[in-house]
Amino acid sequence: MWLNGLFSISQSQPGLVRLTSLTVTTRFGEYLEFSGRIESDQPVDSLTLTLIPEKGSPANLNTVIGPDGGFSLRYDLIKMPLTPFTRLTYTITFQFASGGSETTQPFSLEYRDTRFNWQTLNGNDVQAYWYDGDLTFGQAVVNTTLEGRRRNLETFPSASLPPLKIVVYASASDLQSGLAISKIQNIAGHTSPESATIFVSIPPGPDAQLEMRRQLPHEIMHILLYQMLGSAYTNTPQWLLEGIATSAELNPNPDFERVLISASQANTLLPMESLCAQFPEDAPAAYLAYAQSGSFVQYLMSTRGKDSLQILLAAYRNGIGCEDAVYQTYGSDLGRLDLEWRRAVLGYEPLTAALNTLLPYIILTASVLLPGLILILLAHLLQKKESVNEP
Repeated sequence: MWLNGLFSISQSQPGLVRLTSLTVTTRFGEYLEFSGRIESDQPVDSLTLTLIPEKGSPANLNTVIGPDGGFSLRYDLIKMPLTPFTRLTYTITFQFASGGSETTQPFSLEYRDTRFNWQTLNGNDVQAYWYDGDLTFGQAVVNTTLEGRRRNLETFPSASLPPLKIVVYASASDLQSGLAISKIQNIAGHTSPESATIFVSIPPGPDAQLEMRRQLPHEIMHILLYQMLGSAYTNTPQWLLEGIATSAELNPNPDFERVLISASQANTLLPMESLCAQFPEDAPAAYLAYAQSGSFVQYLMSTRGKDSLQILLAAYRNGIGCEDAVYQTYGSDLGRLDLEWRRAVLGYEPLTAALNTLLPYIILTASVLLPGLILILLAHLLQKKESVNEP
């Protein structure tokens, strides 16, 4: 059982070694400590604990057995961090002094963020965790996840989703500290697609349902895309991944339209080619990148059809580059499609945008030069008048 980061068992099993006790203590973000005691029909020199995350490489921890049969070893979470709520499997292998060994059956545990007292709720391959809010809040998380899953599978009906794990923090700061994410300070959600685990920050309150309908379908779509792309997921253009995920939101961000119009009028829209590898680290620019990507992908779906996205994703799954895959799918390069979207959706015209951009500089230049030109003209006229009046 879990109690304040403590997991313990008492077990006797057939064989040369009997594991009479085993305790796992969690110090979140610092270490996992495994300690226990054995009885053995033969002298045991040492043991190896093999720890296997559900998605990740195994780690081996070694120690010696004390005279009383006791042992203790630590997994360093600072040097080898684990994502919260990762399911871990581990075995213990005992090495006998006379040679040979014996290995226990697998044990399992879940590495939770023990800073909070989590509530849980399961339903239809969805497991929700939250610590702030009542059961109604947790049920809303499960229901919204189910709705988002259904809608996403309607977009890609040939795809499938594994069981989902939803972890709801009450604030972005709690989430960021739990995941050790600090590069983009306005992050509100994160997905580990390989383990189908979603982390979101949604406090209980009047806006909770709206945030669930925005964040959860977005993150579910990332898991669905990972299932479709496999190892190619990490090399797929960010504008496409985030654009499809943003388009999946049941309650779209109402501020995105204002941001897009403002950027279009100021001629500060980001070239779509620049969003192939990654989004900007600057928060306002990253916000604009999400808005652009969502609107651009929606435009492709409405003008070229949803099936075209599956063809495009298949091209990326086959290792084709960002712009080459777009040309292969649509018969037009990314820059042309970008301009087509700007004109159709935002009424963008390059000449007008350029003039709007240059207008402040033109006015500034004129304000600096015009007084001087007037003085020169007046001086010229005065000189001409004096020359006329001379006898």
